[in-house]
Amino acid sequence: MLKTNDLQQLQQTSSTKTKRRWRKKPTFAAKNHKTMKEKEKKALQAAQAERLKNLISELGITQTQFSECLEVTQEGISQICRGLRGVSANLAAKIGLKYGINPQWLLFGEGQKYASTEIGQLQRQNQLKQIAALRATIKTALEQLDQLEEEVTK
Repeated sequence: MLKTNDLQQLQQTSSTKTKRRWRKKPTFAAKNHKTMKEKEKKALQAAQAERLKNLISELGITQTQFSECLEVTQEGISQICRGLRGVSANLAAKIGLKYGINPQWLLFGEGQKYASTEIGQLQRQNQLKQIAALRATIKTALEQLDQLEEEVTK
């Protein structure tokens, strides 16, 4: 005679066997499709990395300065520039507002690089002026440090 415990164990094992039997194994086509999606993602990330690196060098600032300006981590910007991760829509929007860059261009390479609005162009011009002023301030500070060092070493 079967006891209730034996009956329950039998039901449990039969249900797990059923579950195992109905699992589908991925086919070659499914694996290939996944690989294609990953290849497309890598290609998109590489293109975004190139666009971002060119933008940063065009601005004449470092990745650290760029990340501080956008209030994001330098490591995140570095990963994007190395193609390890993509540009998020949120980051593209921040860059668009801060530097007058078209987010669609940054994300997908579509459209004009700079936003066609006058506001975007004015923001970009203003930021380039600020960068030039900061460079001049840094140059002056370095010259003063050199003079001070000369006086101390005499």
